[in-house]
Amino acid sequence: MIPTSKPPTLDELERQLTWLSDYLDSDDSKERQALEAMLDKLMAQIEGKLDGYIAVIRREQVAADTRHAEAKRQSDAAKVHQNNVARLKTRLQNFLERREAQLGREGRVIRGFYSKVSLCQNGGKPSLWLAPHLKLERVPERYVRITRELDEDAIRADLEAGAESICDTSGLPFAQLLPRGKHLRIT
Repeated sequence: MIPTSKPPTLDELERQLTWLSDYLDSDDSKERQALEAMLDKLMAQIEGKLDGYIAVIRREQVAADTRHAEAKRQSDAAKVHQNNVARLKTRLQNFLERREAQLGREGRVIRGFYSKVSLCQNGGKPSLWLAPHLKLERVPERYVRITRELDEDAIRADLEAGAESICDTSGLPFAQLLPRGKHLRIT
């Protein structure tokens, strides 16, 4: 097997480009022609490397999109099964509730060949009903909880209006706008 050299990485190509750029201002015309030829060769390598990166990125994106689509399909199929389980449990519970109404406590349990089903009382705190027309102003203070939260829209508006940062009551800054991130656009 013939050993092959690894192609240069993008970082290595960038270093070579930086090195060449430093020497392109040579006064010697033959040296400058040689450097420009090296630059042309290097740019061709960079373009090839770029095309390779883009090909891998696109291939990985297609694979990711395919996996997401398959995950959605599987999730939708699981929801169908969950809905079937809920529907069947509801029918079985309704049956046992009617049976309990007819037979009393004995109607809460039924046995099959392989299983036993019991109608049980839920545990935990009992559900709380609140009148839909309830007005908070008319409820005694004892039953009202007031919460405070930051108004991020107001903070952002002041910062966008020119404030460098927002300070608390003791003068310590607690908010500032961060620089926007960057992303690639591949066309």
